[in-house]
Amino acid sequence: MIEHFAKDEVLEVLGLIQERLNPGGSLILQAPNALSPWAAHYRYHDLTHEVIYDPYCIASMLRLRDFSAVEVREVGPYVHGLKSSVRWSLWRLIWAGCALWNLSETGSSNGGVYTRNMIVKAVKAPTL
Repeated sequence: MIEHFAKDEVLEVLGLIQERLNPGGSLILQAPNALSPWAAHYRYHDLTHEVIYDPYCIASMLRLRDFSAVEVREVGPYVHGLKSSVRWSLWRLIWAGCALWNLSETGSSNGGVYTRNMIVKAVKAPTL
């Protein structure tokens, strides 16, 4: 849902969430991934999307709001049968292509999160 807020609003929303979490509490969110080859579809297909973030940007925003232990992961296919194993295998080939593309252009895999959506976990630091 953070993609529906303007940049200044999302920082305020994350601050409000952080204030209300118990020390050691976790925030888990899912958002469109700007590093995905399909990022433009997610950004422009839905008129209500203000911004989409890449893994580095979202981690940076969370750290600005005093979250720690930020983890960003892909929301990709998982194996639960024959069809899903084929999908998973095909996704791994596409993932390798995306990683190679990023590596050849930038010298980095850019975090290796290329799925259309990413899932993010961040923790409010425990009080001392």
